[in-house]
Amino acid sequence: MIFRLGGIAIKPQYRLLAILFFVLLIAYADRVNASILIADESFLRDLGLQGKPVALGMIMTLFLLPYALANMLFSPLGDVFGPRKVMTVATAAWAPAMALGGLSPSVAVLFASRILLGLAEGVHWPMQSKYVGNWFEPEKRARANSLWLMGLILGPAFSMRFLVWLIQSAGWRASFFTLALINVIPVILLWFCTADAPSGIKRAGMGQAAATQPLSLSLRAYYKQIITDYRFWLVTFFSFCHASMWWGTIAWLPTYLKNTQGFSWGNTGTWASLPYFAGAIAAVLIGYFSDRLKRRGIFAVLSLLGSVAGILASLFSTSQFYAAFFITGSITSLAAGLPIIWTMLQGILPGQASGAGAGLMNGLANGGAAFAPVMVGLFINWLGNFKGGFMYLALMGLLGVAAMLPLLRESR
Repeated sequence: MIFRLGGIAIKPQYRLLAILFFVLLIAYADRVNASILIADESFLRDLGLQGKPVALGMIMTLFLLPYALANMLFSPLGDVFGPRKVMTVATAAWAPAMALGGLSPSVAVLFASRILLGLAEGVHWPMQSKYVGNWFEPEKRARANSLWLMGLILGPAFSMRFLVWLIQSAGWRASFFTLALINVIPVILLWFCTADAPSGIKRAGMGQAAATQPLSLSLRAYYKQIITDYRFWLVTFFSFCHASMWWGTIAWLPTYLKNTQGFSWGNTGTWASLPYFAGAIAAVLIGYFSDRLKRRGIFAVLSLLGSVAGILASLFSTSQFYAAFFITGSITSLAAGLPIIWTMLQGILPGQASGAGAGLMNGLANGGAAFAPVMVGLFINWLGNFKGGFMYLALMGLLGVAAMLPLLRESR
């Protein structure tokens, strides 16, 4: 069935990818808002966070811990009720969580808003992965994953600069309230414009959920099948290392550029956005060549090695420009590896339990990675600079490379 928009024919699966891209873009705007705020003096002053790097790291960590828990607890619901219903209900809680952040009179209320947002966004990635598993053949999934994952990459790219301008113009609370309003749009799109699988499309394909197939085995049996596959654990550990580098970098990037490298607010917004634009291009290219060459593991290793090289080069650079250039390269390389992780996972998991398996992997990986922003904050507190924190992130990258070596010839 072809859907037409302004006379242009759009296949339903590509319309789905466009919606998943937009939803993820909004989700990441919610997340990176915190990383910009911790570099804003008025925010720090109003909530009493000046000179408290560990507490600043906790703003991201208190999002990631409930996020990880929700991944593991709630993702199996997608295998029972379908991704459309589960994802729509969860997404409906994003706006209240962001509004609560804007109303925060104290850091305790801010922490509560981050916990609520983490719980609400915790089923997001597994449901997006289940959509792709339902709609695309295995040989097309890396390209499909790279397209919706561009939302993760372009979300920070667009929102970093926009939020810097908004905070400067209207204050930090306005960033929360603006995002709360925008968060209503994904709820409408998911409920009225997606289906669990192609069999749910009727006529124009609007708002018709596919009939959920009953599980042929119990969830317990599927979990046993998943956790006894060594490849699942290697991909999960790789994802943990990758996520540690990602969250450890993204949480502190504006602070690193503004306070350590001495960029102005305007230039901080530009440099903080640049790696995500570059990463979007890299992710699409890697997704294409990964599908063509069928060697996922090699691309995964190159992604982390490139990121380690970039973060170390930035750390030891004596030039403001090159420090920003190399940290840009580091994040670009991380972004390029994202489609590979999910494509490898989709090739490992049993299809009927892909939501539960994806939630388990994403929950474990991000639960461990939740401590990366705090670890960077601890090193800043101990050493007074980013050296220890960035070395920690580089070590995580090398550990991830080691975990992927047994899967270098993996083709699924």
